[in-house]
Amino acid sequence: SNNRLIHMDAMALALDENDHLHTLNLSQATIENEDDDDDDDDDDDENSGENSCTHSSTFLVKLGTTRGLKVLIFDDVELSTETMDELAQSVRINTSLDSLHLNNIGESVSWKSIFESLQDNTTLRTLRIGQNRFDEHDFHTLVGALCLNRSVKSVILSGCDLTDEYLIMVGER
Repeated sequence: SNNRLIHMDAMALALDENDHLHTLNLSQATIENEDDDDDDDDDDDENSGENSCTHSSTFLVKLGTTRGLKVLIFDDVELSTETMDELAQSVRINTSLDSLHLNNIGESVSWKSIFESLQDNTTLRTLRIGQNRFDEHDFHTLVGALCLNRSVKSVILSGCDLTDEYLIMVGER
């Protein structure tokens, strides 16, 4: 497997000490905390070959307060709903992020919190969320948030298999 193991505590420290970091690309990474149990062989075998992101609180708190990061890329990383909720809190208060890439992040994730965070973020210009599946409620939340957000200029939804009903939702706003 070509997965990269990224320790979230180290990433949090890097964000804290480097306020002029422009782009952070965590695509196809397996992301864990420094204190994750290395002796749990069953868990390692079960998740080998998958890209996942769990227990990322420290990093995501730092993300919310970082001053220089403009582009954050989580493409092809399986994010949990808990991680998405933590990411949403950071996006809500972040004042530097210009582009957020969440392409192909898993089918069982809830998008509600990340879409709602767009209502409060004033710096994000580009949201790349292609190759994902959205239920009608999540998509309705996205459309509503984009109506309130004046900074987002580009939303990339390629490969999302949107039906006519979803597109009608956009037109009705």
